Amino acid sequence: MFGPTADVGLGGLFLRTAVPLSEGQRVDVALSIGRDGRAVVAEGVVTRAIRAQHGLRHGVGVEFLRIVEGDDGLRRLLGKA
Repeated sequence: MFGPTADVGLGGLFLRTAVPLSEGQRVDVALSIGRDGRAVVAEGVVTRAIRAQHGLRHGVGVEFLRIVEGDDGLRRLLGKA
């Protein structure tokens, strides 16, 4: 799935996507952050799923279970380093 993030934190993210997902579904997340496109790769679980209305994209809240790669870059981006 692909979509723009509406909110990102150390614990997870919220994104808009054309693909409907269900709460409890496991997902792999890959984010490109910063101007140089550093990668953040995480394993997560859908904790909130909002169905699209009137042609809008679905909303999906994902909790990070484990950040596999890029934890340091995400912390710097968020000012938590």
